[in-house]
Amino acid sequence: MKRIDHLNIEVTNKCNQNCFYCFNNSGTDVKSEFFPAIKWLDILNSLKSNGLKSVHFTGGEPFIYPEIMQLIKGSLDLGISTSVLSNGYKIKTLSTEQPEILSKLSVAQISMDSVNPEIHNKRRNYNYAWQDANDAIHALKILNIPVEISSTIDDENLQSIKGLAEYAQINNVSLLIRPIINKGRAESISISQNLTKKIENEIAEIKDIINIKFVKDRFNYLPNDKICEKYINKTISISNFQEKLKGLLNNAAIY
Repeated sequence: MKRIDHLNIEVTNKCNQNCFYCFNNSGTDVKSEFFPAIKWLDILNSLKSNGLKSVHFTGGEPFIYPEIMQLIKGSLDLGISTSVLSNGYKIKTLSTEQPEILSKLSVAQISMDSVNPEIHNKRRNYNYAWQDANDAIHALKILNIPVEISSTIDDENLQSIKGLAEYAQINNVSLLIRPIINKGRAESISISQNLTKKIENEIAEIKDIINIKFVKDRFNYLPNDKICEKYINKTISISNFQEKLKGLLNNAAIY
């Protein structure tokens, strides 16, 4: 029996944005069946007895999932540390409608690839992408929720890291840099071989002049299943959840 400490759950592959680099091809035209929250909660309750301590809800865009608040509340009620990765969709509204739920999140990761709205919106093929992200960050800060800006970086927006760092410093949030990967819609995109090194150098220079916290992917939310196997005792990502769910529960010896 394998102990499962953490679980990443992609509650839907639907998204209100169509990022050119999306590794799992999420978007507005995706047909995605919704797995009922009550069933997810049954699974989380069972996994808790096997050591589950935390869960990270992602998508697609998790706040498109119609029962996301029920799912978040249920997870919190089970005593599981709960977090989300979102592009900011609906968060400003939900922060005023249901603050008692959102305020209990352990962390919220909000996607932002540039402080320039035009650049961010273009990368995500959505005219309100930057505004949603900015509004969400400010709304979550009002609720005293730890916020991490999640930025996907390629050669095109490498120089955006400094501006993002300055934005993070002003708003007292952390910055998570995710190098683009050749998977999904980014499969055919040309990526320089030394991109990771360029990013590391850029971050090193920024740290010398800007006092902010760069964070690593604490949830090991990785799209490569082979890489995920390395973290099998820490995190399992579910993208094709019907198939992978059965394997997960079999591994936990509770299916």
